Amino acid sequence: MVDINDWSQRHKQFAAAIDADQVERRAMLDGASNVEAGIQDERTSGVVDDALVEKGNSWSERQILLENLSGSVSEELGRRAQIMNGSYPFVLKDGAVR
Repeated sequence: MVDINDWSQRHKQFAAAIDADQVERRAMLDGASNVEAGIQDERTSGVVDDALVEKGNSWSERQILLENLSGSVSEELGRRAQIMNGSYPFVLKDGAVR
């Protein structure tokens, strides 16, 4: 969960918030969006590849990194839903926003 007093995590929290915004925007445009849509720009720009320790065919390391990124987005979406206490305009279910 987000700890507003932990400044060492601030960049990761900000990145997850931007990615969550992307998921919500896609859900508004299309009626639904997979949480993975929030990390599409990281995949396309090569951020994921740059973060890999073992370059090349490190499928397992790449998968762990992608799961961590999408997990952060899911946590942020859940945090928003909790803060809005029933007023959150989206439904979070099975890794998707509707």
